Amino acid sequence: MVIAIETAELQKLRFRGEYDPETWYKKMDVVTNGNHAYLVLIDNRRHDLDNTKYFMALMKGRPGDPGKNGKSAYDLAVEYQGFNGTVLQWLASLRGAQGIQGAPGQLNGLVTDLSVASYPDADAVTSKNIYALDGVQKNLPRSDVTKSFMLVLANSAGDTVTQLWFDPVNVELYIRAKSGENWSDWRWITLWN
Repeated sequence: MVIAIETAELQKLRFRGEYDPETWYKKMDVVTNGNHAYLVLIDNRRHDLDNTKYFMALMKGRPGDPGKNGKSAYDLAVEYQGFNGTVLQWLASLRGAQGIQGAPGQLNGLVTDLSVASYPDADAVTSKNIYALDGVQKNLPRSDVTKSFMLVLANSAGDTVTQLWFDPVNVELYIRAKSGENWSDWRWITLWN
């Protein structure tokens, strides 16, 4: 919140002049910083003027004149790189050759690729995470799906685990749980109208 106060009114308050971070300020003091004025809300020293716990903006200086428009990236390419062509030709020149396909990664840092070679049995997947499976694991509800996803919810000991397995080919969802050493059977939980 910004409150406009005339300079003459500032003089009536406990006006302390230009802000100095080394000065100790008391509640209700008023300090300036360039064309801005601030009311001290809590006794303090060395706090940033933008910290609204300690300061409240009272007034801000007038906005400056609008600046001139700068050059476009196309104009700079013509001027400094000697580009000779239209804007559309310049835009087309920015696109490079097709790169090689990258390795599978995580979806927003959430989905982890799980190697079926390292984890051939779904019973061994007990760490909480979201996994992308490439291949068929033992103990999944279907053996004809080679690409799928699994969400694992687990306690820190890994002895209470819930697995949700999604088959994107058939658009089906299954669930099972482990308590101690025993896994429940998979249950098909997809419901369609």
